[in-house]
Amino acid sequence: MVRLEQARKKDFRETAQGFGVCTAAVIILYLISGMDAVNMREMHLSLLMALLTACCAFYVTSAFTSSKKRFLSLISALPAFGIYFLIFRLSFNACGRKTLPCISIMESVLLWAGLGTVIVSVITLALGKKLKAEDLVAAVLASGFVMRAVMVLFTPLNFYQHDVSNFSGRQPGFHDTYILYIYDNFTIPDVDVRYYGEFYHPPLHYILSALFLRLNNVLPLRFSGDIDGLKMLPMLWISYLILFAKKILEHLNIDGKALAFSMLFITFSPHMIYLAIQVNNDPLALMLLTGAVYFALEWYKEPDSKKIVYTALCIGCAMMTKLSMGLVAFPVAWLFLARLIKTIRDNKDAKGRKAVLKTKELIKQFAFFALVVFPLGLWFPLKNLISYGVPVTYVYTIDSSAKMDVWMYSPLQRLLLPSQTLLKTPFILEGGSFAENDFNIVLALVKTGLFDERIYDSTYMITIARILVAAAFILLALVLFAGVKGALRRYKDSGKKLFECTEGAAMWILAAVFVISEFIFCFKYPVTCTAAFRYISPVLIPAAYWSGSIIKMSEEKEAGKGLKIFSYYLKVLFVLFVLFVILFYGPFAQYTFVWQTLIRG
Repeated sequence: MVRLEQARKKDFRETAQGFGVCTAAVIILYLISGMDAVNMREMHLSLLMALLTACCAFYVTSAFTSSKKRFLSLISALPAFGIYFLIFRLSFNACGRKTLPCISIMESVLLWAGLGTVIVSVITLALGKKLKAEDLVAAVLASGFVMRAVMVLFTPLNFYQHDVSNFSGRQPGFHDTYILYIYDNFTIPDVDVRYYGEFYHPPLHYILSALFLRLNNVLPLRFSGDIDGLKMLPMLWISYLILFAKKILEHLNIDGKALAFSMLFITFSPHMIYLAIQVNNDPLALMLLTGAVYFALEWYKEPDSKKIVYTALCIGCAMMTKLSMGLVAFPVAWLFLARLIKTIRDNKDAKGRKAVLKTKELIKQFAFFALVVFPLGLWFPLKNLISYGVPVTYVYTIDSSAKMDVWMYSPLQRLLLPSQTLLKTPFILEGGSFAENDFNIVLALVKTGLFDERIYDSTYMITIARILVAAAFILLALVLFAGVKGALRRYKDSGKKLFECTEGAAMWILAAVFVISEFIFCFKYPVTCTAAFRYISPVLIPAAYWSGSIIKMSEEKEAGKGLKIFSYYLKVLFVLFVLFVILFYGPFAQYTFVWQTLIRG
């Protein structure tokens, strides 16, 4: 019991430390940059790189010594600051501020020097024979943060968003209009949401965003009133999401190198990179859903009122951000049911009173759960139903003027038979500007999962994109195979008892419920924009688990040669996929169109 309590305290301490580091990193990035690298001076850019250098140096030094001497490594920030200051000053003098060559240098230095600093840290630990699996995980997390930070810093707030206008507040029905309405009026809109576009979404995300803008104006910051700072919130939510995903994988016994590769899969998923800049409700909703899965798994392991209330808060707040997040109730309900049945079975031979008390305790916890989750998750749609007769499941639909209709294609075409035009084009085709819209659901989900709804015309970007699409389909097949193989193995090891592999089954339910609901959604509303990966993004968690599970199985002594070969090629494909993701989202070609437009404006 003492050891268990110590393990709990250690886990809590490490979890709090991880979330604290993420919060501090995002706040520091915000305070120094204002989430806008292009308007920063060389001092601010140099300070960012100096801090990253100092943090990596301190981390590496801590592996070799635990004495106070390791703090001497922080001095590395001084020469780093000087070197980067010289680079940025020379580039500003040579190219001029806000010119494409200058911005290109800034982006390249921040990205490649940032990733390079992390890589050098790993190499140093390896040469010193101090490299551990947890160091690889930390390197993946740090590299992912650098990648997302560059994306956030170099992408203006009004570019590459979903249903966001120009933050003027004059165009009703957009996400930014929703935020500005609450910002200006200190209340949520009391209207029939069927006539106001995105106003049909529950208000939690918009309330938090409006509060952040208010706070930004109150605090004495150099960029007070600059709405670019709003990008801090999705950056923060995605950082939390990735930490929750790590905790889920650790809970499911994914550790060591398997955990490093699983986190590589999640952290460098293109969806996680571009989601970090989107100021709609997706980042917060997905983060809360991931937290709900984690707390539900923790509750299943050791049921108590605190964990089930945390689960309810996460689900309720996720639904108060985006109602479709309520689908997570299916895997959570499965965990609840499995624990209830297991409790009854485990106590059937015990004295009647003890069994009854344990069952009653679970039912009481379920009641706590319902008392929290239903009011939080359903008050907004019920308010609209009572006040204006809006159906609880109402969804804003696109009219035919958007030219996204795909109802004319058969189910076979939409599921299995994309056209040659769609296969040749790696980016999503929609809106009537092309010979045909992307009607195949699977292909559209892959495209939007890799590139969102962006289209590029440069040869470089198209070439890399085609490679990524091909790799994604191969990776999809391998991960599904890994999931099936792992599920069969766990089912066999449990003596073919389903309730002995409950948590693995919960991952399958999580993936299945979102994928099935997405296909139903696509056929119910046959327009191109309904086939978007952001609607099924929770599947990344089960996919990472399946991948990590098969890699861990291959490390066992009794693992067969075929399994080891499969695991090896899966890891190679992960590394290659991440490399091409960096080559796509890293180079300045990603941002050229954006800044050409702004500079001309």
